[in-house]
Amino acid sequence: MIRFPFQSDRFPFFAVLIAVLFLWTGLTAPETARAQASLGSSASVAEEVPYTNPLILQRADPWVYRHRDGYYYFTATVPEYDRLEVRRAKTIEGLREAEPKVIWRKHDEGPMGAHIWAPELHYIDGKWYIYFAAGGAEDVWAIRMYVLENDSDDPLEGEWTEKGQTKTRWETFSLDATTFEHRGTRYMVWAQHPPDMDGNTALYIAEMDTPWSIRQPQVELTRPDYEWEKQLFEVNEGAAVIKRGDKIFMTYSASGTDHNYAVGLLTADAGANLLDPDSWEKSPEPVFQTSEENGIYGPGHNSFTTTPDGETDLFIYHARSYKEIDGDPLDDPNRHTRVHKVRWTEDGTPLFGEPLPDNRYQKIGSIEQMDPELSRLLDPEARPELIGGGYAWSEGPLWVDEHRFLLFSDIPNNIIYKWEEGEGISEYLKPSGYTGKEERGGELGSNGLMIGREGALILAQHGDRRIARMDAPLTDPEPRFVTLADSFNNKRINTPNDLVQHSNGSIYFTDPPYGFEQRGEDPAQELDFQGVYRLDPSGEMELVTDELHRPNGVALSPDERTLYVGNSGSENPIWMAFDVDEEGGTSNGRVFLDPAEVVDEPGGPDGMVVDEEGTIYSTGPGGVWVITPEAEVLGIIKTGRPTSNCTIGNDGKMLYITADDYLLRLPLK
Repeated sequence: MIRFPFQSDRFPFFAVLIAVLFLWTGLTAPETARAQASLGSSASVAEEVPYTNPLILQRADPWVYRHRDGYYYFTATVPEYDRLEVRRAKTIEGLREAEPKVIWRKHDEGPMGAHIWAPELHYIDGKWYIYFAAGGAEDVWAIRMYVLENDSDDPLEGEWTEKGQTKTRWETFSLDATTFEHRGTRYMVWAQHPPDMDGNTALYIAEMDTPWSIRQPQVELTRPDYEWEKQLFEVNEGAAVIKRGDKIFMTYSASGTDHNYAVGLLTADAGANLLDPDSWEKSPEPVFQTSEENGIYGPGHNSFTTTPDGETDLFIYHARSYKEIDGDPLDDPNRHTRVHKVRWTEDGTPLFGEPLPDNRYQKIGSIEQMDPELSRLLDPEARPELIGGGYAWSEGPLWVDEHRFLLFSDIPNNIIYKWEEGEGISEYLKPSGYTGKEERGGELGSNGLMIGREGALILAQHGDRRIARMDAPLTDPEPRFVTLADSFNNKRINTPNDLVQHSNGSIYFTDPPYGFEQRGEDPAQELDFQGVYRLDPSGEMELVTDELHRPNGVALSPDERTLYVGNSGSENPIWMAFDVDEEGGTSNGRVFLDPAEVVDEPGGPDGMVVDEEGTIYSTGPGGVWVITPEAEVLGIIKTGRPTSNCTIGNDGKMLYITADDYLLRLPLK
């Protein structure tokens, strides 16, 4: 973060990473070339990285900590500069959609009343601490460092108490505190303006005597010496520590928070006196900086974490995806959190490479073309784009044409999410499928979704075991529901799965036991079959069939004369077709397609959608099957993971796919 409201001249700079490595690692030029070659091109590295970038929009100074409970905890600067948030997830990708909890807000007056910056979450001696910087309500540039404490096992619960300001040698602009332990001693590193400095901040280190205070002396490690550290502002700040082998590495950020922002590196021997400035060797060039080629500008203020197995170190940083900024960079909110793998040389030197291009819509999977006709519907060389991830099990995608957004269910988490172009993903409705007070297992949330004839959201609710209508506007959702169907022949239905509506108002839906805690063996199950039903507009229920094991996806042909049903049960995974008469009644149930006659892969038919021409897009073994009304398979959109459902949106030009923990899309012609 920056900091003083004064400017310095702006200079262009170009860092040559090969020279950097030669200077500060001791590698010869050929060795450095080989090390850099091992990183590969940006494209090849992007193929290896399973992370979507940006990871989290509009979160600067990101801090990720992986705790012993298996969760990743995330905090960062919010663009309003007014609060501290914490979120957690079991995976790095899951942090994107994890719900942030506000654990503290700025004061209305006095200290800690403005510019809430750069929080870090640490677990020390059985308690949680958050280190952050803040200005005063009356003097926003009186930036100082503060600490919060929480003695709860869960940092999202319990009470956060203010431990006050971390006092340093001078009462001057100070921020970006971090802490680390080494050989039994806990240290703090922070950025501060020393009285003898014409510029902004230098980096300091001191031993800590409590988790919120330091003991003197404080020692200066680095101040802006090189031109690349003095662009827009003269800044050294945002330190982060990573240890490997017999070395301690400290990254820091330099220059103003526009495209000039870059990462430097300090290195010390693990056995050295860390309070001796001579123990630290400073890289003369940035080790991570703007990549014009990849469209990533001003990377910096990072933290470090690892993959769950501890085998791969991850560099979590922020950057913008554009260069030009109107006005003060601090007023521009689009510093987004990103993830980058750290590579290591054989002698234990970190190689950061360059920022990878945004792959927020990272392409995955492939398309297997089985008939030339597929090319008329989509590009066989295209690949699905990843537009969301980190869900427990995504399902029920619904394109809401009137408002141009997509809804989809995360069944185990009892949530409906909304995806909107340019806005990304946000929580739309919770609870979505189970409104009871008693805790219970099973898949509780909503599954299939549709917009009814009257424009309301209609849901297949697993947990509440019903077809329901949301009693709230689409643009102002509330978990209020009106039951449309919950029983058949005076017995509770199972756990409705998917649904589709006829133009006459009839709703067809499937009713497998997936929402029960014990699936088909659950004592709460009252029916001895798994049905497909028609719910008449009058409210009467009619059984379409009780002969399927795990009836699942359901769709109507464009002329509404054929009802398609996917049966996902392992005993008989097939697609069925039923004739539909003018009143909506069904007859002539028959096997439409047996996937085992086409491929030898595990899995069965699931959710589906039919386009205006009658082409069926149905999830099945391997991904999404593209099938003609004559049951000819044109191809399979392979997602590389279990695939649950799909829908068509954007005026017929986009196929949206839910696949395990992913939300995907694929352009149609």
